[in-house]
Amino acid sequence: FENFAKIILSLGYLGKTVFVGAGAGLLLPRECRLHVRVVSPMEDRIAYISQYDRCTKQVATQKVIFNDQKRLEYIKKNFPSLKQDPFDFDLLMNSSALGEDCCVQVINQVIRNKYPALI
Repeated sequence: FENFAKIILSLGYLGKTVFVGAGAGLLLPRECRLHVRVVSPMEDRIAYISQYDRCTKQVATQKVIFNDQKRLEYIKKNFPSLKQDPFDFDLLMNSSALGEDCCVQVINQVIRNKYPALI
């Protein structure tokens, strides 16, 4: 994890880099990152995985639960002092309520407002 963190910090220092997952938003200073969390209810994630992977609802449920557990273990292992506070994020969105396109548009607008010099 230490080598991974060094890579994230190096790329983050260079700027104009997008990280998806892996806790990059927890490593980089608040002033140089936009830390976004996109969530949706478990039922919606199960339905999506069931359709995407073409599997039964039972199998999709197991996959969603497994992935949630892996995510929590990763966070606990690599960020033990983290309290999982919503205020750790700059933006928290429910993709089921807003839709994917809306989430993308909101993120783009926030980037434009937070970092006008980059656009």
